[in-house]
Amino acid sequence: MSKLSGKVAIVTGGASGMGRATVMRFLAEGAKVMVADLNEANGAETLAVAKESDVAHVVAETVKRFGGLDIAFLNAGVGGAFGPIAETSVEDWDYTFAVLVRSVFLGAKHASLAMKKFGNGGVISTPLLHRGKPERYEAQFKRQPWPDRGEPEVIADVAAFLCSDDARFITGETIKVDGGLLAQGMALFGTGKDATFTRTAGVNRGTTGEAMVVRHLEPKD
Repeated sequence: MSKLSGKVAIVTGGASGMGRATVMRFLAEGAKVMVADLNEANGAETLAVAKESDVAHVVAETVKRFGGLDIAFLNAGVGGAFGPIAETSVEDWDYTFAVLVRSVFLGAKHASLAMKKFGNGGVISTPLLHRGKPERYEAQFKRQPWPDRGEPEVIADVAAFLCSDDARFITGETIKVDGGLLAQGMALFGTGKDATFTRTAGVNRGTTGEAMVVRHLEPKD
């Protein structure tokens, strides 16, 4: 069976280079792929990847056509601003962050909403952890964003990948196999539904003199 059989993926910047290679590989592995790409020669068009409405539309159209979403490969990018900082314009700086940072944030935001809706995604359930009584750790398993329980096989999958030729150009990287547990925020502020950062949203403006904005979110099942 192909590795990605039955999976649905979005690949931004998928018409050339690394993006195109990934699209072709995903297709060869059995995935259904939505390719999002714009003409990099036109700055105004490229910035569209940083428009929330456009990103939301790509995700919604993917779900509409393929019935779900499993993978978001947010590959779109540009070289961005370069040269001495004194010669870098604010417009070039904003453009760089819009494409390289804001677009990734928006892609992750809307893709995660779609994935969560369809129940896609830590603690690894090993004998060392549960000592023969996995039911005692059900609450701990539920703290991770990904809904599936982490079984030992998920570690074996990554180990096999890293030892294969598919990983031949990877060196010295830390790969987190935790169902998104670390990415959701610091455990100091709680985890899962009990986390402060999952019950509130806003912006901390530091010592600018402007007030911090805090929005209290409605609980979601």
